[in-house]
Amino acid sequence: MEGSVQRWLSEARLKFPIHIVPIDERIALESRLLPGSFHQDPADRFIVATARTHGVFWVTHDKRMLEYSVSGHVKAVGLDAPALV
Repeated sequence: MEGSVQRWLSEARLKFPIHIVPIDERIALESRLLPGSFHQDPADRFIVATARTHGVFWVTHDKRMLEYSVSGHVKAVGLDAPALV
């Protein structure tokens, strides 16, 4: 998509129910205390910690993150999965 990140985000907000959640102290701490075995990529850890802290799922293509969700520690859906109702 051409244009800025701000434009992309504005358009995405019009099309989808997006809620921006800042990384706070709870999420930062959770990112370091994730249960089980999870890789050390800080961005991925923040995504998983945010989902766990807010009790939501996220959608991804990342196989490592989807494999982690199978453990039951967090809810994730693969982009190739059937639509959620």
